[in-house]
Amino acid sequence: GARRGTNSNAALSSRGFSVARHELAPGVVIDVYNLHADAGGSAEDQRARTIQFLQLERFMSVYSPTQAVILAGDTNLHRNVSAENQLLDDFAGTVGLTEVMNALPNIPDHIDRVFYRSNQDVELTPTRWRVADEFQDAAGNPLSDHPAIHVDFTWARLR
Repeated sequence: GARRGTNSNAALSSRGFSVARHELAPGVVIDVYNLHADAGGSAEDQRARTIQFLQLERFMSVYSPTQAVILAGDTNLHRNVSAENQLLDDFAGTVGLTEVMNALPNIPDHIDRVFYRSNQDVELTPTRWRVADEFQDAAGNPLSDHPAIHVDFTWARLR
């Protein structure tokens, strides 16, 4: 299982990742990953996140080595923290993912992130990023401690 740090809020929600393989059209397959990394700022929390991203990297190298991929979720990592920025860049570089905030203009840094990767069969293109404020309970309160992110993609068959 995924390793957890010492943040007391970490016990309130599950951590780790899930994946589902989707066929968009005959022969057009994409793996969609959902991620929730460990929270907190302690050294143990940082080690736990590093281990979680290594686990995800290893899994993706076996399960999705050549698949088109969308990875979305709560990374609990900030670009303005040098070590966290490096962890994001190293992970994305190793598995060949592009972060949507690097592909579309004027996207603020956010711990919820979306990454993607095309392959020889399908080209994925992010077209829009927004805060998904529709995720509210009946009283209009957000369902999370931070806003959800919504990204629209287009896809094209390459062969």
